[in-house]
Amino acid sequence: MRETVLVQPATGDGLDHRAPRLGVVRAVVEPAFPRQGGDVVERVIPNPQPEDLKRIRREAFEAVVKLGAAPDNVEVTIEVDQSTHRVRATAMGASEMRARQRRDEVGETEAREIAAKAMGVSLERVALAAATPRMRVFQGEVEERSWGIFKKRRSPVRAVDLDGVIRVQRSHSVVRPASARTAIDGLRRLWEDTTIYNGDSTITPDIFVIVGGQLIDLSGVNSIEQAMAVTRGELDGLTADASIALIGIPPSRGL
Repeated sequence: MRETVLVQPATGDGLDHRAPRLGVVRAVVEPAFPRQGGDVVERVIPNPQPEDLKRIRREAFEAVVKLGAAPDNVEVTIEVDQSTHRVRATAMGASEMRARQRRDEVGETEAREIAAKAMGVSLERVALAAATPRMRVFQGEVEERSWGIFKKRRSPVRAVDLDGVIRVQRSHSVVRPASARTAIDGLRRLWEDTTIYNGDSTITPDIFVIVGGQLIDLSGVNSIEQAMAVTRGELDGLTADASIALIGIPPSRGL
């Protein structure tokens, strides 16, 4: 197993709401077979199964926590490269020390102001779409015109944590609130609603699942079965009515 570790120190006392979190620890865990002639350890998994992704995600999570990240503030990204069969889980999170020293938690009003400013729209056009105990998801309303005639509407999204840091920001989105009881069914419906079927090809969405303060980035998975397996593992131990936020980014737009 190879672990690549990067400790990124804070660069100031203030928070830049547009930037990634400061003072994070990062771990990349790449389970694999040894590459011939080198000391790099990688894993190539032909046709990775949902349980493979679930296991690798847990390895990355546990690795970054051992490095000092606060468990309730860890973000994990899953990547599956179908052409090379390479599977990677990347985990990032604020350090325990930073978590203990965080400033006063931002309220809903301030978080909404942060989201509106980042979207470049007025407060009146921003609404709370979903929330967990440690993160709020806001959607905006933007109307654009093409050739001065045709109207196009989009719904930008910003997920703001209790530090006032934006954890997800995309130009168009579909947001669904859920509970631990309904999250898997909600995830399946969101996947279907944001997938594009074009003849023989299928373009899958980017999906983010928020559980407490944890952000699960499923934009690198290739099937709903994989996404469900990873998400199901994060729901273990939660009460049935625990709040979950689901964010879908349609592939046609949302970069």
